[in-house]
Amino acid sequence: MAGRSSRLDLASESFVTDSQASKQQVGEVLTALERVIAARKGADSSRSYTARLLAGGVPAAGAKVAEEAGELVQAAAGEADDRVLCYVTRTHYGHMQHACTF
Repeated sequence: MAGRSSRLDLASESFVTDSQASKQQVGEVLTALERVIAARKGADSSRSYTARLLAGGVPAAGAKVAEEAGELVQAAAGEADDRVLCYVTRTHYGHMQHACTF
């Protein structure tokens, strides 16, 4: 899709380790995520899922956070692969950041 050059690859395994460099990468990804969310806050909601979610206000963002929290609990309870659990956690965190923009 055109215009997606700022999309973050939150599924990347490149920062799922315990090293200091990895922690720095996590911080960089979260900072970049904040910038992307802020940039899309006023974007055309017909072209951006983030803009659509933010246009729905706290109820829409809150519903998405609740949905992702449920998925996080399910993954934590039944997922043996740490990479999957990390991905679900990062997705949940991203949606929590959406909710924090209000």
